[in-house]
Amino acid sequence: MKSAETRRPLERGHIILIAGTALFIAGIVITAVFVTSFASSFFQESTIVTKATIAPKVSTSSAIELEEGGNFALVLASEPSEVPMNIQIKDPEGNVVSDLKFSGELITTLGGVESGKYSFVITNLGT
Repeated sequence: MKSAETRRPLERGHIILIAGTALFIAGIVITAVFVTSFASSFFQESTIVTKATIAPKVSTSSAIELEEGGNFALVLASEPSEVPMNIQIKDPEGNVVSDLKFSGELITTLGGVESGKYSFVITNLGT
């Protein structure tokens, strides 16, 4: 066994390897904390996922509660994709803020809104 006087201190390569591993682990922890906080703030907002069949010439409605300055994204898809659809979005006072016709897929956002319940009516315009 070597005495304490004859032991070599850690070489520079070992020190760099240990420091790099420590920084790597710290980066993973910081990333995990950031992603968790981002995901929780994203999912605290109302998220509606629904799959519904709407017969031709029939409408369905839904609503979402938003806070002032909030925004929301709406993603709709029709199957088959050539079926014409319409969505009408109304603000809390009943004013139409968006009236869109689409076939296939629609992705839209509404931002900077006033607080209250926003309603939307989706209509199948097909025959």
